[in-house]
Amino acid sequence: MPSEPETTRPRASRPRRGRDGSALGRFEKVGAWLGVWTPPKDIPVPPVPKRRILVGLLIAAAILTPVAILAGNAIDTSKDAGARRERRRQAALDAAERRRLTVDQRPRTTRAPPTPGLAPAAARAALVADLQRAIGADARLRARRGSLDGPVGRTICERSEIGSEAKLATVLARYRCTVVTGATNRSVRGFPFVTGYVFVATIHFDRRTLTWCKANPRPGEQGSRAAIAVKLSPSCAGPLRDIY
Repeated sequence: MPSEPETTRPRASRPRRGRDGSALGRFEKVGAWLGVWTPPKDIPVPPVPKRRILVGLLIAAAILTPVAILAGNAIDTSKDAGARRERRRQAALDAAERRRLTVDQRPRTTRAPPTPGLAPAAARAALVADLQRAIGADARLRARRGSLDGPVGRTICERSEIGSEAKLATVLARYRCTVVTGATNRSVRGFPFVTGYVFVATIHFDRRTLTWCKANPRPGEQGSRAAIAVKLSPSCAGPLRDIY
């Protein structure tokens, strides 16, 4: 008789087991512990291994804490180095600006020619006119050299009364002079004004010497460009050096 074909029964599939012998894999157990995944009813979920987790966290903290400290120190060191570079750069800029202002404000002195026969008031007026011409010539020279912008127009000098120098009024006088670079602005009725460069000067009447300095706006008037200020020489400004 022909033999009956042998039949094989399919083996029942066994649930895969994790390393701890449970039927759940690592990620399945984690999902079950976190409540983001629900296992089948016939598969038990092992308890959370709190002790192992705590030990793992302690080990991780022991490893990562020094790394974090080293990384923080490296960041702080980099920031400190950047701050030092910025301070050196700013110090160099300030030093260069101080040198520029010192040269720009260097006093100039000339002696006016004698004016025999003139009354004292007329002689002083002639000295003021000489001062205006001398400052105008200086401004035109600066414009040609590129240290100030033109066009250079007329020069206007007005006496600055200094109360503390009242006893010196017969010997010298201080002046604020403006080298005009634009047309007179008459937008405010009754108060015309001019724009230009400011010079501060001193006239010694007895010696007939004219000394002047170009002034520069103090920090605050010039915005963020002016990091420092250099006081004018007392030879041209006297007490006015505390103002300009």
